[in-house]
Amino acid sequence: MRATLPLGVLLAACATFGLGQAPSASAQAPPEAKFIQVQFMKVVEGKGDEYSKLEQMWKPLHQDRVDKGQIESWSLYVVSMPPPSTTREYDAATVTVFGPFAKMETPYDEGQIARIGTFPNANEIRKSVRGEVWRLYRTAGPQLFASKFANVLFHKARPGQLADYLRAQTQHYAPINEELVKSGVRSSWHSLGIMYPGGSRREHDWVTWDGFERFDAVAGDTTAGIDPQRVAAAGNAVSAHRDTVKAEYWRLVDRTSAKSSGSGR
Repeated sequence: MRATLPLGVLLAACATFGLGQAPSASAQAPPEAKFIQVQFMKVVEGKGDEYSKLEQMWKPLHQDRVDKGQIESWSLYVVSMPPPSTTREYDAATVTVFGPFAKMETPYDEGQIARIGTFPNANEIRKSVRGEVWRLYRTAGPQLFASKFANVLFHKARPGQLADYLRAQTQHYAPINEELVKSGVRSSWHSLGIMYPGGSRREHDWVTWDGFERFDAVAGDTTAGIDPQRVAAAGNAVSAHRDTVKAEYWRLVDRTSAKSSGSGR
């Protein structure tokens, strides 16, 4: 959907994940940093069908952005768990992979902006609850945000312990998840730092993403083939430095990506 981050925020680029939140220099990271914009939406009650039609109207525009190299991919996820309710903060999330941070400065060209002006008023169908900018730290799997289902875990590092958490994740959990993706138990795993919003009062500062191809996979043995003692040791290592503040289960509804890597669902 339409970018909601103020231009001033986008221009205030910095190389850290947040104020005082940068990982240690020894932490491994992808060779090329990728930045992701996530927008969380609450669908107006009774407007579910209209919201689906609205996103279908936006999809060709997102594909145009991919084709022009403005973004790498766009994914639409709905929250399956916890179940829908009037008190649930949001019902859906769009995940846009920009790649380099500089591409976020101009998310749409003039022709696309003119096209957006012909679309229905989205605020009558869904409310944009909030937006975040994520930075990719580690990943396993062929594509970003392409899994049909995802167990999305939101973490908060304990004060002064983010570098310790990332070190434990790199040494213990990353190799395990790489093996699980390779064996097919999981379809992907991503580790992401929250760049914006920043500050010590934010609810979470890190997200881990466990991708699956079947809805019921998350209820089965999600670490099949890995020594249970090794899994327990990894859990203890990361839990010593962070708290998981929220867990959600997302379902992929639609996606656009480069034709060479598939056009999505």
